[in-house]
Amino acid sequence: MSRPNMRFVKPKTVSQQDIQAVHRIRQELMSHRTAKANQIRGLVTEYGIVAPLGLAALRSAIPCWLEVAENGLTDRHRLGGKRREW
Repeated sequence: MSRPNMRFVKPKTVSQQDIQAVHRIRQELMSHRTAKANQIRGLVTEYGIVAPLGLAALRSAIPCWLEVAENGLTDRHRLGGKRREW
């Protein structure tokens, strides 16, 4: 062998690969959730609403924003684009 000090790594078992896949999927889902929360914060900032930090605080604030008619949100924004105007 040309490299006698080289250490070889055992291949991962199927269960180790499964665990690694679950962790990678979970990490990506958390990343998407964080990105969506930041997008919501940015969008409501354009309406003059200050969004709280933290996912739990944001989740509890959204229903309040939708109920208050005087906060400047349009009906289209409140409905999430579900209303069609032809």
